[in-house]
Amino acid sequence: MQLCQKNTLTLPLKRRVMLLQEVVIKDVPSDVTSVAVSIAPIYEGLRIDGNYSDAGGSHNVILVKEGDGSVWRNTSEAYLLEAVPGATIKVQLTDAEGTKSYSYSLADEMQANYKIRIEGTYVDHSGISLTGIISGDVWAGERVITFDMDDSKEGDNTSDTPIVGDAPEAGTMYNGCYVLSSETLSDNSVKVVLMSAKHTYGLTFTEGDDNSVETAVATAIKELAVDGISGWRLPSCDEIVAVNDNYTKINAVLKTAGGSNTITPGLSYFYRKSDGGISSYCADGDVVFNKNTRLRAFATVIFK
Repeated sequence: MQLCQKNTLTLPLKRRVMLLQEVVIKDVPSDVTSVAVSIAPIYEGLRIDGNYSDAGGSHNVILVKEGDGSVWRNTSEAYLLEAVPGATIKVQLTDAEGTKSYSYSLADEMQANYKIRIEGTYVDHSGISLTGIISGDVWAGERVITFDMDDSKEGDNTSDTPIVGDAPEAGTMYNGCYVLSSETLSDNSVKVVLMSAKHTYGLTFTEGDDNSVETAVATAIKELAVDGISGWRLPSCDEIVAVNDNYTKINAVLKTAGGSNTITPGLSYFYRKSDGGISSYCADGDVVFNKNTRLRAFATVIFK
């Protein structure tokens, strides 16, 4: 006679989603006819072992105008899987002249077990900037991330925390990075654009799939990021052109500092377009990016 055997299976429960509670943009110009915010890439799948999969998703939010029209808001709650590290928040404002996009690259801020609120304010002065916060609330703790997006340099994301000390000069090395530019601002702080000393290529993505490209680029940027500096991103078109135009001088500095990857003229490099998309630049003409397209990480740092 065979006795029945009792087996016990224990499955730990863990919250694997974040809750997007609210998206609001304030002080929007009266001539704006629509406001949209997108987050990409985010994970779309969850395996039985608890790991995420399918890192090509996105979440789009259409905001609704309130009151006098200066505030646009969406309070429809959405449960989402985590955003891929290096994901981008894109804010799009549309008026009679077209659509302007403002992009901000995240690190690890939009994680599971957090309640998220995105709040932006459109400020009109000598330059046009968009500022905002993302805050996590109570589930696993609280988190606040601030970011700036400048209309004159869309996609130029500044590191969160200013550095106290003397700013490095353009054409030198700082913390293992090449200093592409150094600009004194009106408050006597200095804005410095850094470029990683190394590059990478051979990114794996699905041709024609923007989310797949974003995921591949975000992963590559994370690998090139230098500890102690946040806000790593793709260069703007102007920045990658400046690199190409001055490659001889840059290569001399990189070689002196032991940089392993110099700039090669004639090759294509990834850059962030003004509309938030990704393209590639080559001195011989714009080309469609492929496995040979190089990627360098850039960061903007403020020195006080």
